[in-house]
Amino acid sequence: MRDDGRRDRAEPAAPPSVDFVACASIPEILQSLGTSPDGLTSDEAAARLVRTGPNSVRTHRVSALAVLLRQFNNEYNSTMSTTGTRPR
Repeated sequence: MRDDGRRDRAEPAAPPSVDFVACASIPEILQSLGTSPDGLTSDEAAARLVRTGPNSVRTHRVSALAVLLRQFNNEYNSTMSTTGTRPR
């Protein structure tokens, strides 16, 4: 425990490996992640937000034409598309 009554939390150096998570107990996993069953304190969450940035997934826009052209780049798709639309 620290002077202010909160528990010390170890900073995770890297995400735990799949093997570790598969074999470890829940308290060991939480300790490796630097958290507890109660979650992070507001101060710790703010510090991690500053240190690592927001927890978000990058997105990008793709036009329908770009997707269509990429599909024609596949030999199988272009062959099936051209043979299926051949005039009789």
